[in-house]
Amino acid sequence: MSKRKVRQSLGRILRSIAVFAAGAGLCAALFLLADRSEAENGLKTLFSGMISEEGLRKTLLHWPLLTLTGLSAGVSRRAKRFDIGLPGQFMMGVLFAMAGALSASLPWWACLGFAAIGGALWSGIAGLVKQRTRTGEAVCGAALNLIALYLAQWLWDTVFSGLDGNASLMGSALPALQFANGFSVSAGLPIALLFCLAAWIVARFTVFGYEMLASGDSPKAAKRVGMAVKRNLKLTVCLSGALSGLAGGVCLLSGILEPSLPVIVHQVGFTGMAVALLSFCHPLGTAITAFAAAGVYTGTQALPPDYAQEAAGILLAATLLGCAVLYGKKRKHQRN
Repeated sequence: MSKRKVRQSLGRILRSIAVFAAGAGLCAALFLLADRSEAENGLKTLFSGMISEEGLRKTLLHWPLLTLTGLSAGVSRRAKRFDIGLPGQFMMGVLFAMAGALSASLPWWACLGFAAIGGALWSGIAGLVKQRTRTGEAVCGAALNLIALYLAQWLWDTVFSGLDGNASLMGSALPALQFANGFSVSAGLPIALLFCLAAWIVARFTVFGYEMLASGDSPKAAKRVGMAVKRNLKLTVCLSGALSGLAGGVCLLSGILEPSLPVIVHQVGFTGMAVALLSFCHPLGTAITAFAAAGVYTGTQALPPDYAQEAAGILLAATLLGCAVLYGKKRKHQRN
């Protein structure tokens, strides 16, 4: 690796750390405004909740979800698309995995396959509508998000409520990896990390990874040199949706699906976009930033009710805004 690339990589890491530190400073200001005398205790509780044994268990449980959704957003951004429909694809992954587990009692690996198919189909619908009708990508994604959310909520409350959900989901649950002192990790974590590694290898060393970037960055030039631009973009759309759907399947089969579906969609679906931007859409960096985001949410849950429970959302929103500014400045510098 050349010295220039090393400097660029280090610069990205330092910029991400700086943006995250700025968000943490905003959280500190929030605690000071709420209760100046207890601000120090609030911050200690927030960060100690991330590194405690129970907090670490919750962080490792949510880490694969944010990793896969961040990876999905990063794949989409590599083709110069912003997949606003990611939460809907995540929800369809939950729905397809639920159908496989509760209706057919399929094993966990088959349920994850169904979840990936559900996410890919939902993403493909958005791409098809955009291509055929020239409808804006944001409009398609937002509409499909609402449809997926309310459809899944309705099926959860009606069709699947009459089934023996706990027994069926336990039969299809992801296996746990046991470590010393009774510490266990869901198999969803190594699955997510393997997908990050595979995405980096594909993007860095394969022809398809290069063509995917070229097709999104300059489709006319890519078409002139013989690349199948439409095929590459369609594959990118389906791959992005499959990763989001896979995250939904891991969420369901890990047993962490919230009773209120909008809660988990908000925490995972939209946070995945922030994770991708914070890592500048690098597959390996996505795993690191996803761990940090999962730790922030875990630490917020450890706060007493007197403190602002929106601290995690404010921290990640400020981080997202900072990364968007840095990404825009980078693009402007490249054009000049």
